Amino acid sequence: MIGPTRPRGVVLATALLAYGCPSQETAPAPAQADNAKTRSVAAAPVADEELARTVEIDNAFVPDPRVVVGRSGGPLDASTLDAACTGWVDPEPDHVLVTRGAFADLRILALCDEHVTLVLRGPDGQHRCGDSATVGILLAGPFLPGRHEIWVGSLQREGGADYRLGFSELDRVTATMLADGPR
Repeated sequence: MIGPTRPRGVVLATALLAYGCPSQETAPAPAQADNAKTRSVAAAPVADEELARTVEIDNAFVPDPRVVVGRSGGPLDASTLDAACTGWVDPEPDHVLVTRGAFADLRILALCDEHVTLVLRGPDGQHRCGDSATVGILLAGPFLPGRHEIWVGSLQREGGADYRLGFSELDRVTATMLADGPR
């Protein structure tokens, strides 16, 4: 069972993109997944967890898409963060997105073998929810400058899957492109 103190093992995925998104059946065993310094996607090295959890972007950032990886799910019902949100998430955010300017149209996309959900708390304290059922796009639209906390959830309380989460300003970037490498 996934517990609230489970390390996230989130890493920058620019070098990992060619490995795809392993399904739940190929995910590491729980004993392996609990060690943030050794957990990986496709057995790639893991970066410093705190550094990798945070993504900082300016307008016209490169590479675009910017990609991070993690494992969805957790013990907390996402509707406790915002009644409109669905899925199961960790009590703490999986990622922090720092935007150094306002974005007229920023997109957050997900690539995973399973359905994932998203909760985003913006710098104004407002929540937005997303869902990968819509061709991998979790959220799209304007973003205020500042700190955005991001939770990536699973539909089932027990479970979860490894994912790739991409941030892009480009309309041509799709969720499936997150496995191809940065553009």
